[in-house]
Amino acid sequence: HLFNTTIRENIRIANKQASDEAIIASAQLAQVHDFIMSLPDGYDTYVGENGVALSGGERQRIALSRILLKDAPIWILDEMTANLDPLTANDVMNAVMQAAEGRTIILMTHHLAFLEKYQFDQIITL
Repeated sequence: HLFNTTIRENIRIANKQASDEAIIASAQLAQVHDFIMSLPDGYDTYVGENGVALSGGERQRIALSRILLKDAPIWILDEMTANLDPLTANDVMNAVMQAAEGRTIILMTHHLAFLEKYQFDQIITL
């Protein structure tokens, strides 16, 4: 979910004390920094209610930036690459798996190829 505020504040919700550098680093990991910088107001761009001004993939990567900024021991990721093209999805998944070192990841996906590429302790198929 994105709120009717700036991209910066939508990401910062995860960590109110986060510096701009940390916000940018999380956006880079989520493969959305270059897109944000292409906008006239960059990180100060208002996204509208539910991120209406953005595409599904852009909303998804901004929300992922929020997760990456939060130093939580458990990440629950539901279809995190569903609205992304295959190349971007692969880049995002690689970045997330690197950032997830030492964390518990609960990943829900229809793309079993992602699961085969990475070392998961347990895979449950429904």
